[in-house]
Amino acid sequence: MDNLINSAVDVDELAGLACPIGIFYGDVLTRNISGAHWEVRGNGSPCVRVTKTLAVEVVEVVEVVKVVRLVSTLANSASRALGGSIFVSFST
Repeated sequence: MDNLINSAVDVDELAGLACPIGIFYGDVLTRNISGAHWEVRGNGSPCVRVTKTLAVEVVEVVEVVKVVRLVSTLANSASRALGGSIFVSFST
């Protein structure tokens, strides 16, 4: 999944990957956390219910990671263009 995200050429390509990556993430959660199961929110978005009080919006998590990586990439590109005075790194 990281390779898919990192190899995406543009924002539109990344946007197209959010749902499949989110579904994969949800599958990992449901297969590895006892009692975790799929739910569909009122707005139609998929989520994984992990506990009675915790549900993970799997596609939204991917969207956030995508934005964070994009901001990091843009900031580092700008830094290189300005002589390397800034470095931005986010852990995901």
